[in-house]
Amino acid sequence: MTKVSPRRTRPQNASKHPGLPVLEAQIQRRTKAKKAEDDRIFQEAQEAREKAAAQGLQLLATMEAEMEEVEAKCLERMPKPVKPRPRPRPVKKHITPPTGTADAGQLMEVEGTGPSKSAGENRQVLTIVNQGHN
Repeated sequence: MTKVSPRRTRPQNASKHPGLPVLEAQIQRRTKAKKAEDDRIFQEAQEAREKAAAQGLQLLATMEAEMEEVEAKCLERMPKPVKPRPRPRPVKKHITPPTGTADAGQLMEVEGTGPSKSAGENRQVLTIVNQGHN
């Protein structure tokens, strides 16, 4: 048979409890004083956050008011828009040539036959144009 060596405890563990590592790993409960201190710290932090948020909103409101003032000043200085005057445009009319010199669907531009002239003057211009094709 083989000889078994006796068990020996390390010198640093000689006075320790065997379940000490398990006890150290457990979460310790807070005392009433510690809980009151933690609650007070949390309340102070919460009030500081709310105060900072209120200051940020106040700063934002002042910036928006300044921007509105600047925008109002810019709008006062803007020139008024000018409406363009309407101008008559030349009217294109279908003219069928009396002879086969041009296609029947060809468009001819007749200058000065816009809406400013009467229908009788337009007919006179068209007859002159038609006579020129003959």
